[in-house]
Amino acid sequence: MKRRTMFKSVAAVALTIGLLPSSTLAQEVTLRLHQFLPAPATVPKHIL
Repeated sequence: MKRRTMFKSVAAVALTIGLLPSSTLAQEVTLRLHQFLPAPATVPKHIL
């Protein structure tokens, strides 16, 4: 019984997401990064 309930829930969520306007899903996101090492250190300079 749990498997059927879970399948119905997943289907409902997928249907809801499919019906949302595409502009809602295409919003721009800005990610910020903070670290404690100085800027010339190897990790922030070459990796991050």
